[in-house]
Amino acid sequence: LAPWFRTLPEFENLVTLPQYLKQHGGYTTYSTGKIFHGRYGRQKAGKEFDVLGPGASGAPFPPKKLVTTPFGNHRLVDWGTFPHKDEDKGDWKVASWAVDQLDAKPKEPFFMSVGFFLPHVPCYATQKWFDLFPLDEVELPPVRNDDLLDVPEISRRIHELPKYPKLDFLQKNDGEQFRKCVQSYLACVAFVDHQVGRVLDALDESPHADNTAIVLFSDHGDHIGEKDRVSKHSLWEESTRVPLM
Repeated sequence: LAPWFRTLPEFENLVTLPQYLKQHGGYTTYSTGKIFHGRYGRQKAGKEFDVLGPGASGAPFPPKKLVTTPFGNHRLVDWGTFPHKDEDKGDWKVASWAVDQLDAKPKEPFFMSVGFFLPHVPCYATQKWFDLFPLDEVELPPVRNDDLLDVPEISRRIHELPKYPKLDFLQKNDGEQFRKCVQSYLACVAFVDHQVGRVLDALDESPHADNTAIVLFSDHGDHIGEKDRVSKHSLWEESTRVPLM
């Protein structure tokens, strides 16, 4: 998360993928959404791309948290739905910008990185995506109360972040929040899947459909009760396995 790698002498001249393509292939480079963390790579003095679209955003947010969680009730640790529109969401705007660039028929060759925020916490989606996963039909991930026994002590200590609720919190009241948490995660995944589809549809309708390489990946998996966590932290191998297409 910090510091920005360009501020470190040993990394200040590091060549990133878009820079390499620009230097060696004459690519025009585009970027929108969550690529580098926060506003890194988007400052005027540290711009990493030729053309920038909207930055990363998890907005909109409800007036107050939907779930009261233990340990300080951190604002990012939340899930559920509230009245808002898909078109108002940051990821929708990111996809729309990418679609607009493809519709404008960018000059070849080009490189476009499109970074979606969800299903990062807080996991908010509109009701239509929740309706795809009725609460009484949600399948919970398998969990074990002794699931941390195969994790080294130093790893447990490093990831002992109190803002993230644990399995015992999810399992209270017959697992009510467990199902709601998983439902929210699934709803957010479905919403983002739709945004990916919007971009791919625009590519299919463009002149570049047959000569464009698509790489879809994530930076990490998620824990929803596994390893006694509700967090994005990678305590063990399974959580680091992510889609790569």
